Amino acid sequence: MTSTPLQIERKLAWIYLINLVFYLIPLFINTNPVWKIALSLAVLVPFIASYFWAYKCNYRSAYKPILVMVIIGAAITPINPGSISLFTFAGFFIGFFYPLKTSLVALFGLVGLLFGLNEICNFGNFYFPLRLRQS
Repeated sequence: MTSTPLQIERKLAWIYLINLVFYLIPLFINTNPVWKIALSLAVLVPFIASYFWAYKCNYRSAYKPILVMVIIGAAITPINPGSISLFTFAGFFIGFFYPLKTSLVALFGLVGLLFGLNEICNFGNFYFPLRLRQS
């Protein structure tokens, strides 16, 4: 029995989680209290659950896990600037499930959110995952 490309994609979905290494980088290059590290690791559980949930969705319901990913990313950003990598997963699913016009509108909204988070958190740059703590 041969698998369809979509079935193969779903079987290999866990491989893409390797990109979470970029979420973890700030935890190792910055000095963080234990509670920040613990919270940053704890939010990975619902994030990964929403990631696999998205793989099981169709275009009508995919907005739900995508929205969960965006909310988790936005909520953890003040604690872990590596959260920018969480938004890439949401962006992937937006492009995967929705037509070009819808995807572009949603992606521009996502970019706007990232700029807003950058300002709110006062990161002072536009590449906040590798932001080093200033003394």
